[in-house]
Amino acid sequence: QFHTQQMLTCLKNGSSVICEKPMTGNAEDIDILAKAEKESGKFIAAAIAFIVNYAFYFSEIFRGGIENIPQGQVEAGQVLGMTKRETFFKVVLLRVVKRIMAPMSNEVITLVKDTSLARVISVYEIIWEGEAFIKKGLLWPLFYTGAFFLLFCGVLTLLFRFIEKKLDYYKI
Repeated sequence: QFHTQQMLTCLKNGSSVICEKPMTGNAEDIDILAKAEKESGKFIAAAIAFIVNYAFYFSEIFRGGIENIPQGQVEAGQVLGMTKRETFFKVVLLRVVKRIMAPMSNEVITLVKDTSLARVISVYEIIWEGEAFIKKGLLWPLFYTGAFFLLFCGVLTLLFRFIEKKLDYYKI
């Protein structure tokens, strides 16, 4: 209880809370802390950080993909009488999507893994919840969180592999 009260006081004062040891508490304490965390804006700060960071990564991937399309493809669209807009959407963008699928899938999987870093600013996430049980001597919740990440990343890998195979109708 004392630990929970100290964390609540810090969160209400706008301070970050980084603990040396996992917190032990009941579900009510965790709900109270999660509510205080949302009110303190740390979740929003973490969400904005991830959104901005990965928006830059994705924009660079798209920029590289667009610049990688040979100029001859654009010229071929113009020769066929397409407008710049039609050329972009019907010629360039289709090839870009095929070329950037591998780096985009890599970044999406990295984003899933990076969400566990939100705990650095005391945002409750799945690893934090698993570590809360270690103090009680229970290691299985932490193994379940690891299995969840492994399973989720595995499903994403299979999904992106399926999409890449579907887009492999011709060689670049």
